Amino acid sequence: MCSLGDLCIYAGVPFIRVYLADTLRILESAAVLSLQKIVYKDDPDTLDYLQELQQYIMDCYSSLVSSCAEANLHFDVLMNFMPKLFFFLQNKANEQDMVSNQTPL
Repeated sequence: MCSLGDLCIYAGVPFIRVYLADTLRILESAAVLSLQKIVYKDDPDTLDYLQELQQYIMDCYSSLVSSCAEANLHFDVLMNFMPKLFFFLQNKANEQDMVSNQTPL
């Protein structure tokens, strides 16, 4: 995930023109996977991996949006993926709220 974001930043416009939609599909799939924490609730290693994956996904989305804004390109492609991005971010925010609202026994 980090590499995709880095490629987008360093390659710039050529990367966005050719790989933006494919990169967004990869991020979309990774985001869906990263939200499957209930399935792995008894596996701390996988939960740690999913937590790291979520951070990488957010970093990569940020890189993509910044690169598109700087190049003023492909907002139509980006907009097609926004509902799923916001779904991912909302789930992440809800997860953070649940963690912060837990009181120690």
